[in-house]
Amino acid sequence: MRSLIIVESPGKIKTIKKILGGNFEVKASMGHVIDLPERDIGVDVKNNFEPKYEVIPKKDKVIEDLQKEVARCDRVYLAPDPDREGEAISWHLARALKLDVNASMRITFNAITPKVVLEALEHPKPIDMNKVNAQQGRRVLDRLVGYELSPLLWRKLQKGLSAGRVQSVAVLMVCKREEEISKFIKEEYWLVDSVFQKPQSGETFKARLFKFDKKAAKIKNAEEADRILKACNEQNYQVAKVLNKEKRKRPSGPFITSTLQQEASRVLNFPPSKTMKVAQKLYEGIEIEKGNTVGLITYMRTDSYRVVPEAVAEARSFIKAKYGDEYLPSAERIYKTKSQAQDAHEAIRPAEVNNTPEKLKKHLTADEYRLYNMIWKRFVGSQTADAVFDSVTVEIGSDRAVFKSVGETLKFSGFLALYDIEAQNVEEKEVENDADGDEEAIVGGRLPRLVENEPLSAKEIVPQQKFTKEPPRYTTASLIKSLEELKIGRPSTYATIVKTILDRNYVEIREKKFCATDIGMATSALLESYFTDLINVEFTAKMEDELDSIEDGKKEWREVLAEFYSPFHEKLTFADGNIKKMNMQTDIVCDKCKNPMVLLFSARGKFLACPKFPYCRNTKNIPQDFVVFNSGMFRADSIKTLNLKDRLEEFEKRSAETQPEAGPAGVAESMGKCEKCGSDMVLKSGKFGQFIACSAYPKCKNAKPIQKDIGVPCPKAGCEGRVAVKKSKRGRIFYSCTEYPKCDFVSWDRPSGEVCPDCGAHTVVKVSKKGNKINCSNKECGYKRDLPVEEAGGAEAAKTE
Repeated sequence: MRSLIIVESPGKIKTIKKILGGNFEVKASMGHVIDLPERDIGVDVKNNFEPKYEVIPKKDKVIEDLQKEVARCDRVYLAPDPDREGEAISWHLARALKLDVNASMRITFNAITPKVVLEALEHPKPIDMNKVNAQQGRRVLDRLVGYELSPLLWRKLQKGLSAGRVQSVAVLMVCKREEEISKFIKEEYWLVDSVFQKPQSGETFKARLFKFDKKAAKIKNAEEADRILKACNEQNYQVAKVLNKEKRKRPSGPFITSTLQQEASRVLNFPPSKTMKVAQKLYEGIEIEKGNTVGLITYMRTDSYRVVPEAVAEARSFIKAKYGDEYLPSAERIYKTKSQAQDAHEAIRPAEVNNTPEKLKKHLTADEYRLYNMIWKRFVGSQTADAVFDSVTVEIGSDRAVFKSVGETLKFSGFLALYDIEAQNVEEKEVENDADGDEEAIVGGRLPRLVENEPLSAKEIVPQQKFTKEPPRYTTASLIKSLEELKIGRPSTYATIVKTILDRNYVEIREKKFCATDIGMATSALLESYFTDLINVEFTAKMEDELDSIEDGKKEWREVLAEFYSPFHEKLTFADGNIKKMNMQTDIVCDKCKNPMVLLFSARGKFLACPKFPYCRNTKNIPQDFVVFNSGMFRADSIKTLNLKDRLEEFEKRSAETQPEAGPAGVAESMGKCEKCGSDMVLKSGKFGQFIACSAYPKCKNAKPIQKDIGVPCPKAGCEGRVAVKKSKRGRIFYSCTEYPKCDFVSWDRPSGEVCPDCGAHTVVKVSKKGNKINCSNKECGYKRDLPVEEAGGAEAAKTE
């Protein structure tokens, strides 16, 4: 008896074939084969939202090949991914291949291992139509919003823009944060730190003032700080209180999709799309021996912390054998899944705990190893004992002032012996909000042995001026965390949301933070002004709940669409008739006809144009890195005049000061000669900032980026180039050779110009809040040293470039 298994991705074929042998043929659908049409709305609204499905272009051949395989086989199993999309693919395949959609032929694999695959074949199920309908509801809903709202943006703002039910809310969140930052008013405050010394032993330690005259030490200005400092210097000090206690730290639960993307972003610097791509490969299978392909992790799209008992038992057995009984909790750890989670799949974990990262390292690429290492350690660590710290809190008192210091030392490593990724990568991890304003005590390492009433001398008392910090911009990790907390999107959509808003230039990443672009700000302003009920967090979360209700069988998908569409269409009609084209007037006057110029957007970016077009065709470029909406969000229907003249002049003045000075023959000569035609190279501005181009354009199209030499020779052997700092299209700083493309040297970290004394590789500057270091670029080496203060100039440059 010959059976056919149809999977979603070809990456699974080799793994499943190895498990099942010759009586099974495994083919891939290559994702969806049927969908709504590309160039038409594809939904008959008047006919109860009937979708008009059609075969996706170039998928005819896939269906034809599958039909031939179906004819040759006795039984067919549909095995796309175990989620809504996979269920919809199964349904479309069944109809396209003329199979019985009610037959028990649907199988799913939470992990692609022999046990899981064989169990799935023993228990095939009918296609879950509730999941299919939830997918249809989401697909039709998103199509209606996108196809009806996007043309409005084309007519009122700029052709080519798009709006989406979820993506527009994500952009709005970034824009709102910009508004919070622009409105934030910094407040001054002061801290007073002291270095205390034990007179007999000479041991010293730091402490911080937290009470003065029996009140909390809230110091608001320099005068108050000077008064308190003077009083503190006149006091005699002794140990007022010593509190010893044990602190325990529990391990985090295994990864779910959102936490995996967050941790991979912070620790590995992976964008969400890359995390999911690498995880997909680990799930589908890696060839660890010739002809032996093994699935390494469970399904990576999940919102549940649930783990099957066999996997927990396997982890506990490994911990006991490897680390001993003291590292094993008395009972297995169970992590609570959030109430709104779908709980369709267990947490992300290694398919087999005995497949340790080190055992598999030689079979994995660098990215696969780093992600698998993190998943494996997080899961096994989640079943390990607590880490235990000895904590000592000391209060040093006088008649008027009380200082406090906290010392913590690791007593028992517990799970930290295993899940040490966070400690190893602490230099690279992002500190979301380092709010110094709440610090009452200095928390550090071991304190000297102290007893109550022991006299101490204040060796040095130093005041520090501080300012409250503005709300932090979103990082990839914090944006995904917020999307999850606000119930916007689902595990399968977080990576797509982030990628979409970046690709469409609504946001950009600067120094690992999301910043709204001007077109993103203008689009959000227009949508929020006229579609407040649609483009907001609460509505989007409510719609996710509605889609979950469809999957649970509690609601009918067409009814949900009907409830949404009627008020949406009314708002759309009203907005189309009442919104004027967003030609925002500025205070810059057209030098040809003296009318105030207006701000416009095009596919190439923003620019100024005369409002009397076509009678006056005057336009002016705006540098693409100039921020028009520097005050955050605004209402599209309330803006009068944009005051850009003074700001733009100041911006251009600062930009000119940072450019190389022109020689006697002017700027063109200072840019050099074109190596292709011999004409002058001149400085120009484009969508991604300034660049150098041939003055003979369009006859000669030679162009190159402006390269800022950091004063370090290229580390690549035999190359005579220099290292230059550059910026990617998404705003991230990187370093490459000035001889590119002849030399392909590239690095995210700033080369230091030094050679590693251990292995001879080049070294790089690592910048962090805990101290700057020189690290070897060879990951197998491990050489690192602290960067002395006198060498810190390179570190500061790496931080600010």
